[in-house]
This record gives sequence, C-alpha cells and structure tokens, in this order.
Amino acid sequence: MAYTFNGAAKRITLTAGTTSIVLAEMYSRWKDWVLSGNGGFLPAFSTVGGDIPAIPLYLFLENGWRIVPQAADHTLAVTGGVLEVQGGGDPFVDPAGAYKIRINRQAPGIAIGYSTTGSSGPTAAEIADAVWAKTLP
Repeated sequence: MAYTFNGAAKRITLTAGTTSIVLAEMYSRWKDWVLSGNGGFLPAFSTVGGDIPAIPLYLFLENGWRIVPQAADHTLAVTGGVLEVQGGGDPFVDPAGAYKIRINRQAPGIAIGYSTTGSSGPTAAEIADAVWAKTLP
C-alpha cells in the first residue's frame, strides 16, 4: 500500500491495488511526507490516543484534507483506530470515474467505566471472594 499526498489539493490518494489501510501507517507516512520538505501545507491530521494499547488511535482529518480510494471497484478496509473528520463529514471522496467502492471501517472497541458516587467498583479479589462464598457449602 502506498499513499500520494497532494498538499495543494488537500488529498491523500491511495495507489492502485490498495484495498486496506492501517491508520497509524497512513499517519506515519504523512509525517514522513511533511518532514521531507512539505511542512508549508496545512496539517492533514490531528490525533488523540494511540500511545498505549488500551487507548485506540483517533485520527482526525483537518483543514479540508480527504482520502481518495484507488480508482477501481473494491472494498477498502480501514483498520487500526478511528478515523473522523474534524467538524464532521465523510473522510473519503470518490476518485474520478464510476467505480463501486465500499468502505469497511473496523473501529476498535473500548470500554470505559465511571462512578457517580466517587467510589470505585469491587476489586478482582473481592469479586473472587464473593464467587467462592456463593459456591462453597
């Protein structure tokens, strides 16, 4: 998979044969592109998370940047985090031509708990003790 970045058009074009993208990989290639002398263009991305495995990468397209899938009938798998557009909208635009492209966005799941009373839930040891108390005669 490869990406072509066009700062003037604010487009990230996926090359022929690209049927999947890993968000962290795309973000890294964009950073490489910026560091190779393209820092004068408006940023394409901002991020949240992704630093530790428990928190998925949230990748936000900014400043009108969009992703253009390859010009072919295909399903594009998007993995490795959550892709959104800052302010809302679709992160993808159609390539020139009449192609049937499906986007399969595989967002990671994360569960977050919170307390409204200021106390935490039971510990693993407390849960185990309660289970053993119910099962022992």
